[in-house]
Amino acid sequence: KFRFSLIRNARSVCLAALMSVGMVSQSLAEQDRVLNYEDVFELEYAANIEFHPQQEMLVYERRSMDVMQDRMKVSLWTYDLKTNQHLPLLADEHSYTSPAFSPDGSRLLFLSSRSGSQQIYVNWLESDRTAKLS
Repeated sequence: KFRFSLIRNARSVCLAALMSVGMVSQSLAEQDRVLNYEDVFELEYAANIEFHPQQEMLVYERRSMDVMQDRMKVSLWTYDLKTNQHLPLLADEHSYTSPAFSPDGSRLLFLSSRSGSQQIYVNWLESDRTAKLS
């Protein structure tokens, strides 16, 4: 039962990501235009999904392109498996990748170059405090 629920929740997140891509393509079809290079800046998608140890939520990378800096932008978002709510966890001008929960689920490790070079950070989820580890 638990494994089925886990698979169903993962499928719903993937389905939501695919639906958002589908809406973009439907919008383009309604406008009767072809996909252009600039259209990539309108796409957003989920990647690198990490389940919380108690299976109450998951964290995922929300990827998009920054048109002004011509680079990939990656933020970390949470998805509550009970309420089906998406919320930003780390989403600002920096990119955040490779989320990983601590065994007890109280902390989240991630990579970011917010200090100028790629470093390992830890975020205490309850207090929303972050510290650089490397």
